[in-house]
Amino acid sequence: VGGNNAGQLGVSDVFDRPRFTLVATFRHAPGSKRNGVDYEPNMGKQHVLSVAAGHEQSAAITDGGKLWMWGSDTYGQLGLGCAPVSPA
Repeated sequence: VGGNNAGQLGVSDVFDRPRFTLVATFRHAPGSKRNGVDYEPNMGKQHVLSVAAGHEQSAAITDGGKLWMWGSDTYGQLGLGCAPVSPA
């Protein structure tokens, strides 16, 4: 539920959601992009321990110690080395 103009909901697009929406696992997230290139991260058998949501970014940490971030990267806050909107 909420605004998704920067892909911060993690649903592979930038459309706002008026209702709760099931989010695909990181492993099966079609449409993910990194530096403008289709990218499908392989999470393996890790489990998400915690999720944090900001104004235009979201983050999750896994039991394997990996940090996953998605949403706006206007000021480099996702750490991708680029600045475009990056829907997950």
